[in-house]
Amino acid sequence: SRQSEGSMYLLRAPRDESNSKRQRINAKLLKVGVLGAANISSKSEDTVMDALLKAKVVRLDNKSIQEIDGLELVDKVERLYLQSNYIKKIENLDFHSKLTWLNLSDNFITEIKNLKHLSNLRVLDLSLNNISTENADFSNLPSKKLAVLNMYGNPCSDIAANPNYRSKVKEKLPNLLSLDGGRMDIDVTTLTEGGEDDG
Repeated sequence: SRQSEGSMYLLRAPRDESNSKRQRINAKLLKVGVLGAANISSKSEDTVMDALLKAKVVRLDNKSIQEIDGLELVDKVERLYLQSNYIKKIENLDFHSKLTWLNLSDNFITEIKNLKHLSNLRVLDLSLNNISTENADFSNLPSKKLAVLNMYGNPCSDIAANPNYRSKVKEKLPNLLSLDGGRMDIDVTTLTEGGEDDG
């Protein structure tokens, strides 16, 4: 039905936004995100702190986090995983200019903002959020190195409602190679059924 077809662009119903078990990013959570829960007890506090200060990858997915804050200790991080949390705003990434990969999918984000300074960012996943066409300002994204952008599952990426979606993204991000899993050098709206790409 038409309703179920459009429902992929709505906030997912099974996620309970009023979950009371939410937590903030703190040193304890960062240790788990850098070393993994099983490895913390066997290491000295100095070793753990050293690992935090040098961390290139931080995994904080599915931790019931409600806001991006408290990441100052891991300012050398290059890959940050924050998917499947309760984050509503993109913020507090001012000291993370080394980020090349940022996953914020499956959250409650409503607006693209506070990302333009991430000049090394190559992969950004904002899929399965609640970003409307009005709040999808792609000029707020770093355009120089960004190669992969995932926006599917947001109202703004519904091509039936926003037929100019891909062209708007391409205009703001001319160096983008992939959008929502599809190559940017192929116009998917002109592909005919049964046509194949040689690449």
